[in-house]
Amino acid sequence: MKNIVIIALLFTGSMAFAQGYERFIVEAGARVPLDKMEDKIDVSPEFGFWFRSRMDDRDMLDIGGSFYIPTNRREFDYTTPDSIFSVKAKGVSGMAGFRVSKVYTVGFNLSVEWLSTFGYAFFVYDDKEARYLHKIHPEDFKDSDNHSFTKAFSAFHIGQGVRLNYANVGLQANYNYTPYGLFTDYVPSNFGSHRPYRRDYLPSIDQVS
Repeated sequence: MKNIVIIALLFTGSMAFAQGYERFIVEAGARVPLDKMEDKIDVSPEFGFWFRSRMDDRDMLDIGGSFYIPTNRREFDYTTPDSIFSVKAKGVSGMAGFRVSKVYTVGFNLSVEWLSTFGYAFFVYDDKEARYLHKIHPEDFKDSDNHSFTKAFSAFHIGQGVRLNYANVGLQANYNYTPYGLFTDYVPSNFGSHRPYRRDYLPSIDQVS
């Protein structure tokens, strides 16, 4: 069974305000699809916005989310009981939730963080089934105020990552698990699930999984 790996490589920056450790964290980088997800989108820009507070000396709590803009969107099968539609990603997709960070100070303004993320993920697509039904049975929708053909798969989000910080700037890589196929019958059960991506050689930074 083929699976999906999503890697997010992000540059991060933080902005402190008032007193204490509370701060906003802004992230910008790329979401890298691997394996089966490569058939649906290409490397896509991603942005994250988090509010951080301290739980204790080493543990931080971030609340916020991230979104990405799929590029070079390609069709995938959307299966209903009597039809198969070819649909594409649309708009922006992403997640919202919270993140726990364990911070290890190295020295010389350097620190390393282990990131654990939990939340709600969504993958937005163009609903061609709805377009088809509106076309062949317009009378069924004449009293409806909902004429949107944009829908979203949703699932829980689990992520693990590591970030290297220098002062208020960092570089991080995240490994994200979003099993959309477990919560819908329209796509295969492995849509969004994944296993670790392995190579027989030491990968470079843009291949880390």
